[in-house]
Amino acid sequence: VEAESCDRELQAVLRVLLDEVGDLVAGQIRHHEIGARLADFQEIGAEKAKPHSHSGVEFLFVIKGSVTIKIGSDDFPLEAEDAIYFDSAVQHSYRRRGSKPCSAVIVTVP
Repeated sequence: VEAESCDRELQAVLRVLLDEVGDLVAGQIRHHEIGARLADFQEIGAEKAKPHSHSGVEFLFVIKGSVTIKIGSDDFPLEAEDAIYFDSAVQHSYRRRGSKPCSAVIVTVP
């Protein structure tokens, strides 16, 4: 029952996030250009985090656990229910902090 409740809560969070992002960009881009995914971060060393960049902007909402996102040369530690929005053309990478599971919703908009 607990897992089912968590799944329903996650689906509700995803629906709200996608609706909000859709409202923010209405008329500017088509909805199928918005990318959204659930990310489960594994425990890796800082040296193994792979920096990447892409056009547009990115929004990350931490559902559970702790993650550090490096944007350019700055580190941003995030906890459950924290969010960050940034220019995804800037090199960025993600790294789970600690040994507890970490999940986040990542939404990209070109």
